[in-house]
Amino acid sequence: ARVSVSGRVNDVPFEVTRVKAASKGSLSFVLDGNDLTRQSIKDTQAVIDHELGISTQILARTIFHGQHAMNGLLEATDAALKDELSLLVPLVIWQQAASSSRRRQRSHSQRMSELSGMVSVREQDRDALVEKCRAVQDSSEAYAKLYETRKNQVDINLQS
Repeated sequence: ARVSVSGRVNDVPFEVTRVKAASKGSLSFVLDGNDLTRQSIKDTQAVIDHELGISTQILARTIFHGQHAMNGLLEATDAALKDELSLLVPLVIWQQAASSSRRRQRSHSQRMSELSGMVSVREQDRDALVEKCRAVQDSSEAYAKLYETRKNQVDINLQS
């Protein structure tokens, strides 16, 4: 049996060919027109893994889903799902992303608390100024009444 897979990785063409005969097998790898096949299947597979940046475990999970593996991720426990995902993206990247998100959340929460405090202080300042305005208005109205009363008294005194 002979199987060939060709495609592009980062716009660079490649072709992998695996031949399996009754007594012997072979593996060849061509990347961007260069034959990178090695003496043994194991060495050629190592070149494929290195050049394409993938392993056979990842490759199998991305291009083949048999009847038994189809629901694997859907039915997986959290630990099993993390194990599977760590084959595609190293767990350290997920941990760094989570840590970064937590730091940003703390920073934003702290800033939100600071701004909420500032708003509260400004609302208290506003309320105090509104109260002062009311007091000044009341005082102004009282002085206006007093002025009218005294003016009327002066007018009465002048007419007498």
